[in-house]
Formats: sequence, structure tokens, C-alpha cells
Amino acid sequence: PTAFPGYPELSLPQLRARLRQFTVDQLIELLTYERAHADRTEFTGMLSRRIDTVHEMAPGHEKPDRDA
Repeated sequence: PTAFPGYPELSLPQLRARLRQFTVDQLIELLTYERAHADRTEFTGMLSRRIDTVHEMAPGHEKPDRDA
């Protein structure tokens, strides 16, 4: 993914430590990449929850279509 070139080699704790640096668009890109490649349940769940959290913190924004 362009948002994070070293993403495929990350462990779950390494990704967790970096989650806050990404925009919603970058998080969606990572989630889409994860689903298309390794599709690790722990990773997709964490990315999905982070996307939801970011949207909850930004009133007036609709949740993105993560299934696109």
C-alpha cells in the first residue's frame, strides 16, 4: 500500500503502535490491501475499529464504504 510501504512485514503490535499516524483514507487503503492479500482477522478488525473511532471523533462525517 502507498500509505505504508513496509506494511506487509509488520506484526500486529507494530501496526497498533502506528495506527494514529494514518488518515481515514490511508486506513481504508490499508484495510483494502489487507483484505486482498493476507486477510488476517486481527489486522482487519483493528483497522476497521480504528476507522470507526476516527469517524466518531469527527462529527458530521459519514462512515466510509470500507467494502468498496
